[in-house]
Amino acid sequence: MSNLLQFPVPPNIDIDSQLQSVIEAANIITEVKFKVIEGKRSKATAAAMWRKGEISRETSAFSFGAGVRVQALSDDNIPYFSRAIYTELATSVMYAAQNLDIAVGWGGVYDLDGSLKDLRKCPGTLEEWHDQYYWYFSDNNTVYSPYYQMFTLLNE
Repeated sequence: MSNLLQFPVPPNIDIDSQLQSVIEAANIITEVKFKVIEGKRSKATAAAMWRKGEISRETSAFSFGAGVRVQALSDDNIPYFSRAIYTELATSVMYAAQNLDIAVGWGGVYDLDGSLKDLRKCPGTLEEWHDQYYWYFSDNNTVYSPYYQMFTLLNE
């Protein structure tokens, strides 16, 4: 049974067809109720988000529709924000990406240079991989600021 509200992706949200197929497949796999809240960003939106410090650069995967932000919801449609719920959702996205062989990154696992890691290459559980990067950042005296709600297509 599909958990995603307004699915497929709401008509006012533009995302790449490959990313959409991964999100649709993840929706079938997961028990987490979620909805797509953002896809392609206009230049004006990206500039405003950059000025407010919400994003690190004006041009990103979202500029081309290759990024998506989702919102996990309770049965009463109250937004969730915890790492645990998004790790569960990201695990479903990981399985969907593996099944479809599409390179997708999650904002909960990224390197010091900011590059997202390909979920298809997760060496164990996503929780373990997340924790590995958390400690990697800590050991390098760098702040770890994950974006648990974000998924993007990656170049292979």
